Amino acid sequence: KVGVLSKMVLNKYEKLLKAKATALEQHYGARTWVQAWNFAKLLLRDLLNEIDDLKGQVDTAASRMVQAVERFEDGMEDRLADEGEKDVSKQVVRFYDPKTVRIFSDRLVKNEEEQKTQTARIRKSLAEYVSPNATFAKFNERVTLSSLLDLFQKQGAENARIAHDNFLASTGSSQGLLGVSVIDKLYERFGGDEQEMRKYITAIVEQALTYARFDVAEKNRGIPGIPAGDKSCVQAFSILMPEPNGHPEFYETLKRTFREATPVPNRSEIIPFPHRKNEIVILNTVSGFPLRFLEPVKFLKDRYEKKTRGSEAAKENAFILHGEGDGSQWPRLFAPSGEIIREQARPYLLFAFALEILETNEDRGGNMTHLVLRLMDDDGLLKEQIVFGPTLTEAEEKLTPKIAVVLQEAVEKELASPKYDDPDEREQLVQRLVAQANEVKQYGSNDAYMAFTQSAREAIQMLEQSSVRSQ
Repeated sequence: KVGVLSKMVLNKYEKLLKAKATALEQHYGARTWVQAWNFAKLLLRDLLNEIDDLKGQVDTAASRMVQAVERFEDGMEDRLADEGEKDVSKQVVRFYDPKTVRIFSDRLVKNEEEQKTQTARIRKSLAEYVSPNATFAKFNERVTLSSLLDLFQKQGAENARIAHDNFLASTGSSQGLLGVSVIDKLYERFGGDEQEMRKYITAIVEQALTYARFDVAEKNRGIPGIPAGDKSCVQAFSILMPEPNGHPEFYETLKRTFREATPVPNRSEIIPFPHRKNEIVILNTVSGFPLRFLEPVKFLKDRYEKKTRGSEAAKENAFILHGEGDGSQWPRLFAPSGEIIREQARPYLLFAFALEILETNEDRGGNMTHLVLRLMDDDGLLKEQIVFGPTLTEAEEKLTPKIAVVLQEAVEKELASPKYDDPDEREQLVQRLVAQANEVKQYGSNDAYMAFTQSAREAIQMLEQSSVRSQ
């Protein structure tokens, strides 16, 4: 309580009011700091998350930059280690003096002002590539390793051109290193030595290979109906060459030398290439060939057959792979092997025996020595004769692709005779087919007997189908 004396003399009310105001000020100030610290904790947590995200983005960008710089420097080292015209085994053969280029490169590297200028151009082009408001997130989103290397290559080439032109302007030299005509350089080197130029160009053209590997054995294989080698595989060369600034006689000699250096001079074309006067491009193209010519296809065929032949699981694989049928309904990708040709021709061989198309030859003792298929021309004169062994198994060994085709034609011609429209004649022919197949059991192996038994079934089925068509 405040008495009269305290109120009138000591002014205690005023003092209490001030003390209360001070206490409230301190109280609400403390509460404000509590709110501030709580907000600071939340802000700090979000800030740490943002910093972590930023660190991840910065690390990604830095890693990508380091990879790009390392790759770019590796490429520079490879180019600086290039031996110029001495090494013709590379995809790009550079016809120049490497020593002169290294001297010029060292001069640019040691020029501090030039390096600052070129670095600024790289930074500017990189910032423009990302966006006007570049961030590390946008950088990582837009700039891949390949695009970064492309940018370095493009801007680096531009920097080198500007530095090269500035150097020529400052020194007054006319002997430049960039934008020089390759025709002029070849003329300087080989203008008076055509034989040496021929050796050099031949060595380069020999390295202009195709990316695909060809199976030489498959390429050279030919059977009736399938041409071999060059007839089904067309190779051509295109030489993209800039126009010369002079030396027309040398230019004509150079074009002729390039054509003659290719394996197919009649399919080699010189194409004007005015856009890049410092380059000659050699394109080797092979077309018009079946897939079986490619070496990897043989490996794929072996894997396919391993997955789809033999066991029940393999049959299921074939059904899953093809969706309909087991693949045997499609034409063969590869030329048939000798074994397949004999398998396909075996029914016709049985027909030839049963139809007595093959004539017998006997020795003096009356023993049959061999069988002969005589082919006549339109005039009834002997055109060709093919000798077979006296038994089915021995005759089968004689079957080549050409003989198989000839035998099939002879059998089909005989079966087309009206004689075999008679059901009785066809029945007798079936019996002879069965008898011929069963005969194999007496002199052949069990495998041979089973093979000819299956071929007899196929021959009978062929006869039935031909009967249905004739009706």
